[in-house]
Order: sequence, then structure tokens, then C-alpha cells
Amino acid sequence: MSAAIKPFSDEFEEYGRDESRTSGEASSISFPTKEDEVRAILRKLHAEHVPITVQGARTGLAAGAVPHGGHILNTSRMNRYLGLRRDEQGRFLLRVEPGVVLSELRKQLGKKALPTAGWDQASLEAYEEFQAAPEQFFPTDPTEASACLGGMAA
Repeated sequence: MSAAIKPFSDEFEEYGRDESRTSGEASSISFPTKEDEVRAILRKLHAEHVPITVQGARTGLAAGAVPHGGHILNTSRMNRYLGLRRDEQGRFLLRVEPGVVLSELRKQLGKKALPTAGWDQASLEAYEEFQAAPEQFFPTDPTEASACLGGMAA
């Protein structure tokens, strides 16, 4: 197994279920932190015909994050803010990884203090405009603020 892919053991038992209280089983699990790691994991498991369950914060009530064998790819550690831009209508568009948690995004937007490490110059310029603009908010409002944005999109 790849170093990023770990055997599923009792240590990871909580990842066999979500808020639906449904339980499943898996043979392996990974917690990638970068897109390259996701690609490498998917390539390896695809070649071996291993089914994959993608998880975020596991806050769903429909058992979508519950594995039924195979591998769990948990994206909760992919939680960086990647950049910001404005569209033609002047709206701010924030690019994030799938593990960003809604409640944390709301706090960041409320403080107008986004983590900008690694942003390109265009994003930093848009960030200056963001700080001078009226308060912004993320319009999607699910029932669970501890949800990851990737899970919300899924």
C-alpha cells in the first residue's frame, strides 16, 4: 500500500459511519492534504479496481459517506483557501479546497480575514477589494454548519 493509504483498523472506526448512524466497512483509508495526493491515490486504487467512498466531515443524514467495502478517501484535511477573484458582475469568487468547513468560512468572511498564504498577485489584489467592500456572505445555508464545502457541493 502507498504511504498515504492506511489499512482500515479500529483506530479509524468512526470513519465507517456518518450522522445517519449507518455503519459500513472498508479495507483502507487515506487523508490527502493536496490534490496531487488525491490523484495518486485514485490512480492506484483505480488500477486495482478498488471501490472508493469520498468523505468530508461526515455530517450528512443520507449515509452518503458510509463505505460499503473498498477505500475511504477523506478530504477533511484539504482545507486551504486557494485564491479570490471577481467576476464580470463584481461578485467575489473564493476558491477553496473541499475540506473547508462552513462555520469557519462564515467566521473568516465576517472578520474579512481570509488566509492568503500562497495566493497569486491577482488574488491578493482581489483580496484588497474584498476588504474594502461591504460585508460578504456565503449564501448556501444547510442544516449543519460543521459541513465541509466539498460535501455540500456533492
